[in-house]
Amino acid sequence: MLALLFVIYAATSSGVFKTTDGGASWTPANTGLSGIPVFSLAIDPKTPTTVYAGTFGRGVFKSTDAGGHWTPVHGGFGDDTVLSFAIDPGDPATIYSGTTASSSSTAGSVFSPASAVIKSSNGGLAWTAANAGLPRAIVTALAIDPSNPAVLYAGTSAGGVFKTANRALTWTPANGGIGTSDISHLVLDPSNPNVIYAAIEGCSAGCSSPAGVFKSTNGGTSWVSANAGLADDLQVIALAIDPENTRVLYAATRFNGLFKTTNGGVNWMSINPAATGTMFAIVHFALVVDPKNTDTVYAGTFDGVLTTPDGGKTWTASNSGLPAATRVFALAVGRAQ
Repeated sequence: MLALLFVIYAATSSGVFKTTDGGASWTPANTGLSGIPVFSLAIDPKTPTTVYAGTFGRGVFKSTDAGGHWTPVHGGFGDDTVLSFAIDPGDPATIYSGTTASSSSTAGSVFSPASAVIKSSNGGLAWTAANAGLPRAIVTALAIDPSNPAVLYAGTSAGGVFKTANRALTWTPANGGIGTSDISHLVLDPSNPNVIYAAIEGCSAGCSSPAGVFKSTNGGTSWVSANAGLADDLQVIALAIDPENTRVLYAATRFNGLFKTTNGGVNWMSINPAATGTMFAIVHFALVVDPKNTDTVYAGTFDGVLTTPDGGKTWTASNSGLPAATRVFALAVGRAQ
């Protein structure tokens, strides 16, 4: 049996880069995206040569040749910045994007809290707003239930978590225990999608509002703190879950590096205090677990990519081919084809 090959895409301040050798080398995948910062990525799970890129102030771009060429697919968008994606695993032509309006399309523009989940049912050819029930807040994170893709969760910048059970026709709060916290990232347990983890940016130790990592075991009805061991830095900006052992998760903090739990968030241990995320307040540190070897984890940082082959015991820079001081905003891994 042939071994599955995987490709990793990196969304950076200099566009999109890709690697097919586990980060040993990166090549530009920027034709059509030259000079455009990219903040988010999504790979079609059925046709992995189709990739979507969410940009800074330029909406969505799409590639159908594994990043070889990109074209804008933002009919229905304004000059929106796209911070997150969710793709329906059963119908990958259905795509959701979490966006914010920006005051200009130039770097450094001010983000405005105009909430927008924008949905396409035809692979990005046309998009429509899917915001009924959402507050006026930046949509920073999206997650879809793989077993029931009518269910999605949206994390917002100032409204906590919202849930839809009807493919984004309407949204309702799913905030019991976290209130209107600033959500950075959401991940679902693939073996039990009622288990959800929320990265809440909050502030450093001493926060009076919820911050750090919170966990729901009932589909977002209620949340409890899962912060033991994170006391030095509750500004959690990214999470990644091991798809084979879902009690193992990785967390990236803004100022104190990377942490790991092996018991579903009961407690965390520091695994690399030196790594730092982007300082851009609403842009994520990036984390992905290699699906073919789940001890291998990739972390996108303020200064390129770090890789561990041993579950976080050791880390090395994996920046060959990346421009110097590349800010990595998102990572996506999928099957090579």
